[in-house]
Amino acid sequence: GVTGVQTCALPISRGIPGGGGLEQFLLGHTAALTAADALLLAVVSVVAVVTLLVGFKEAVLVAFDPAFAAATGWPVALVDYLLVALVAVMVVVGLPAAGAVLVTALVVIPPAAARQWTDRVGTMLPLSGAIGLVSAVAGVALSAIFPRLPTGPMIVLVAAAIFFLSFLTAAARDRLSQRRPIA
Repeated sequence: GVTGVQTCALPISRGIPGGGGLEQFLLGHTAALTAADALLLAVVSVVAVVTLLVGFKEAVLVAFDPAFAAATGWPVALVDYLLVALVAVMVVVGLPAAGAVLVTALVVIPPAAARQWTDRVGTMLPLSGAIGLVSAVAGVALSAIFPRLPTGPMIVLVAAAIFFLSFLTAAARDRLSQRRPIA
């Protein structure tokens, strides 16, 4: 018999109800990255790195002294727009796979951590790339070891930990250099 209490089998859903893909946009699908996604990211990354290598001197000059660059005849606006377009393309390509949170974190945290170790742009760029790579590999590995931990946030946490350690190391190094007597 029927007891008067009806049960309804509702589908169990994840994410934000009525979010229309908001969770996907914010967090991406890092753990479900396909070979095609990885290939697209790799190709765009290689194009960005080669573009930056070819125009490294001009990019640094425009970024740090646009008035001098303009006075010496460099197309400041063109170089500036090219750099902005490069970042925009990398963000747009990375959004579906990594999500807005991870893309933003990987655009900001590795360079900030690398800046704690060096004052030279030529050293900071590959160092920030290495920090981003280590963060990604370690975050993915931790997520694989602990399956309940989501991949994207683990990558961000590893990057943040590297920044924190870099910051502490830089602060300690600065304190030591201030205590050293000048002979």
